[in-house]
Amino acid sequence: MFIKKCRLPAPIDLKISPENDLASFGSPLELSHCESNRRAMMKKIFLSGYGACVCDRTRIAARGLPVKKVRSAKRNGWPGEAVVYTLAFSRIARGPAIVLKSLFSNYRITQLNPTDLFESLLTTTLENGPEAAALLLADQMRREEKYPELFEALKMLHRIELGLPAVHTEISSANTNPDLAEISPELQDQLDKKLLGACAEVGTALMRKGNLQEGWMYMRAVGDRAATADAMSKVPVTQDNLDTVLGLLVHEAIDIARGTKLSLEMRGTCNTITMLDTVVSMRGRSDQQAAVGTLVEHVHAELLSSLKADIVRREKCDASSPVHSTNSLEELLSLRPTLLRDGTYHLDTTHLASTVRFARILDNETQLRLAVDLAQYGRQLHSQYHYPSEEPFTDLYPMSLGMFRALLGEHVEAALKMFLQKAESLDPQEHGTVAIETYADLLTRVGRPAEAMQFLIKKMPRGMRPFGIAPSLLELAEASKDFQPMLSLAKERRDLVGYAAALLQSVTVRKVLPGMDAVPENT
Repeated sequence: MFIKKCRLPAPIDLKISPENDLASFGSPLELSHCESNRRAMMKKIFLSGYGACVCDRTRIAARGLPVKKVRSAKRNGWPGEAVVYTLAFSRIARGPAIVLKSLFSNYRITQLNPTDLFESLLTTTLENGPEAAALLLADQMRREEKYPELFEALKMLHRIELGLPAVHTEISSANTNPDLAEISPELQDQLDKKLLGACAEVGTALMRKGNLQEGWMYMRAVGDRAATADAMSKVPVTQDNLDTVLGLLVHEAIDIARGTKLSLEMRGTCNTITMLDTVVSMRGRSDQQAAVGTLVEHVHAELLSSLKADIVRREKCDASSPVHSTNSLEELLSLRPTLLRDGTYHLDTTHLASTVRFARILDNETQLRLAVDLAQYGRQLHSQYHYPSEEPFTDLYPMSLGMFRALLGEHVEAALKMFLQKAESLDPQEHGTVAIETYADLLTRVGRPAEAMQFLIKKMPRGMRPFGIAPSLLELAEASKDFQPMLSLAKERRDLVGYAAALLQSVTVRKVLPGMDAVPENT
C-alpha cells in the first residue's frame, strides 16, 4: 500500500481524460489499493472537505515546504509510474497533505467535487499565515481560470510578501500601522515590479483565451508588445473578432506588420490602403515601414500572379515555359512591349498607384526592388491610368522610380538633380514644403545629412510648419556630427529652446562642445 488507511469520507468517482498529466489534492487523502486490480488505484480517491493546492515537488520546495517522497511504484500493465509525496509537516488543512503527481502522459484526473475553500482559507490563515492563504487563493483562481480575480489575489499576495496590508485602504495604511502610512520609494518600486509581473501573467492568459480587449488592459501596463503579440498569435482570427484584433495589432501598434497582413487577407487591398492612409500614417517611421513593406510584397505577388496567368492564357504556355519561373514584372513585359498599350491591366490601377506612393518610405533593399518593379509596370500602363499626384510626384511612376533607384544606390546624382530642381522651382506658398523636405530626406537617406541640414536652413520658410517628411534639424545635426549650423540658426532667430537643445545634445551625445575637442572641466 502507498499509505495506511485512516478515517475518510465515502469514495468519489473521478473522470480521467487525455488532457494533462498533473493533479493535486488536499488532505487527508488516501489512494485506495486493490491487489487484484491495480488500475482501481487511479480511479478511487478519498477527499476531505479541505484542499491544499500544490502542483509538484519543485513548486512545493520553492515555497519552503519540506517534502518527503513516500514511495514510487511501477506496475505491470500501467502506462507509467505513479509517485505519492507527502508534506513533512501536518498542520496544514488539519492533516498530512498528500500530492499525487501522475507521470502518465495520457491521464489526468479532471473532475473534482468542490471543497470548502472558505474554511480552507480560514484554516490556512490561522495555522500558516496570510501569505499561505493568499497563495492558496491565487492557485484556486488559476485552476478556475478566473483571471481578473487572480490579479486581485496576486495583488494581495505581493503586498503581504512586502509586509504591507493585503488591501490598500486609507484606514489600513494610516491607522493599523502608522509606519506604513507612506510607502517608501524603494518599497513602492518593489511592489510595482511584482504587480507588473501579475499584469503580464493575467493579461497573457486572458489573451490566449481570446479575451483580447480585457487582456490588453493588463498588458498595456507591462509595455511588452512582443509578449502581447506572441499571446495574440495563439488566438484564431475570425470575422467576428477581426475588428478587435486589428484594433490592437494596428491601432495600438502591437504588431503592425501582422495586422496589415491580416487586413489584406481578410478585408482586401482597398480597405487595407484606407487603413494605412488613416491610421498607419500617424505612426512612426519604423511602424510605417513594417506596414508598407507588407503591402508592397502582397501587391507585387498578386500582380505577378495575374500577369503570368494572362500571358499563359494568351500564349498557351505549357508547364515548361520560362514564364512560370520568372518573378520580375519588368522582365515579363520587356518581352511583350505592346501588352499594356491597349489599356490592359492586371490589378486595380488605383491600388497600384497607392502602393507605389506608400513605398517611398521604404529602406529595405528587397522591398525597394519590388517597388521598382511595380513602378516599372505602372509606367507602361495606358496614359488614362497615370493618375496625377501631388508635387513633387506629379509624374508618379517616373519620379518614384528615380527615388527608389537612388535609395538602392543607382543613378543617385541624376535623382538628386531631379528632386533639387523641383525643390527650387516650386513656390512653398502654393505647393507647401513637401518638395523641399523630400529633397532633404533623399539627401539624408543617401548618406548626406550635412547637405540636407544646410539645404533646410536655407530653403525652409520661417514660420511654416513642416510636414515631417525630412528629419528634424537636431536629428540631422546628430547624424552629421555637426551642431554648429543649428546653434547659429537658433541664435540668429532668438530661439533659446532650440539653441539649448542643440547645445545640450552635443554635450550629452558627442561629449564635446561645438568647436571644441572636449567638454571643459567645469561644464
